[in-house]
Amino acid sequence: MSGAGNPPSGRRQRIGRDLGAVDWKRVYDLIVRLYPEFQRVGVEAAYRENVNLILAAYGSAWDLGPDGLLHRVLPAAAQAQIIEGLESLRDRAYTSALDLYKAAREAYDARPRRDRDACSNMFDAMEAIAKITLGLPSATFGNCTNELRTRNYFTPDIIAILERINALRNHCFGHGMTTPFVLTPPEVDFAYLSCVGGIILFART
Repeated sequence: MSGAGNPPSGRRQRIGRDLGAVDWKRVYDLIVRLYPEFQRVGVEAAYRENVNLILAAYGSAWDLGPDGLLHRVLPAAAQAQIIEGLESLRDRAYTSALDLYKAAREAYDARPRRDRDACSNMFDAMEAIAKITLGLPSATFGNCTNELRTRNYFTPDIIAILERINALRNHCFGHGMTTPFVLTPPEVDFAYLSCVGGIILFART
């Protein structure tokens, strides 16, 4: 933004006035845009801490992460699971799954949230790590669950849950589907976090 105003006015005052005229929702864009500027001078931790205090005081559904991006606020246990899922894919062998995981998280944290993309990409990340773990590069997730049963990797009840998540994907958010997306926001949270749990499960196998 180039600050418009009378020449005697200072740059800070001119830009502040222009920012004040912008729709309030754009504050989220500004928070993210300013992060690299604070990072450049080594005070990004203080910036993040103070931004999050303000966001929390206003009951915002967003939190500024250490990556300089805004992420949806989740219960502490769910947030810890998201971070653990990300860390479990740091191995170079899981690069394809990690890329899908990041795409899913980006869709989940988008404003507005891209629910179908969040669910489908997180499922695809789980499918990718399942195929890597089982050594079945061209398999479907259904093939993977069959193989899990053959190898006795997980208890039958856990495999049945994974099969139900696969059925949920096939009915509600598979790639290329033309039917309307009908999952409610809490159902999206459930599907998204269930796939994260599956990723952690496969990563520990």
